[in-house]
Amino acid sequence: MLGPDQYHLTKIAEEAAEVSQRALKAMQFGFGETQPGEAEDNLQRLVGEYQDLVITFENMASYFEGLDITISDAQREKRLAKMQKFLELSQRLGQVDDGVAV
Repeated sequence: MLGPDQYHLTKIAEEAAEVSQRALKAMQFGFGETQPGEAEDNLQRLVGEYQDLVITFENMASYFEGLDITISDAQREKRLAKMQKFLELSQRLGQVDDGVAV
């Protein structure tokens, strides 16, 4: 039997997998593609999965008194700089073009 901590970790992993799956669908079929029978396109569905992940993580964090999960400007800048560094490396290696993301 799972305790509340294992339950929340399982749900976070599940939601993270759904974000990953939706990102892969958008990569394969494009942001604007809508699956038959679905109302939302891949971009809208990706955002929805991201929101589910954030809500699930926030819910888990609420069990830990005093846990601050806010993202500071410094953390954001550090992460964005790291992403930019690896984007530029990928571009130099010819794996990513220099075009604008859509």
